[in-house]
Amino acid sequence: NLILDLIKYQISSLLVYQNKPDDAIIILESINGDGIYNELSKIFLAEIYDYIKNDENIAAQYYLFILQEYPKSIHYENIRKRLRTILEKA
Repeated sequence: NLILDLIKYQISSLLVYQNKPDDAIIILESINGDGIYNELSKIFLAEIYDYIKNDENIAAQYYLFILQEYPKSIHYENIRKRLRTILEKA
């Protein structure tokens, strides 16, 4: 349901602003389906792990998943560049 996914996405965003990234992760992981919020939730998860939790390994897994599952994404190039930066550090 697109509306439900939108609500979950917005709640996750608020949780991140409240410094509750673990709660946001749980909600974001529950978003699935074919809507745009599925893709956006995966990007948000990658960014939470990358920039908030500083876990580049999990972030890289999400980034790679996004590149594989959404090759026509408008975010593709930025995600590819970020993944390359992470992999070059490893």
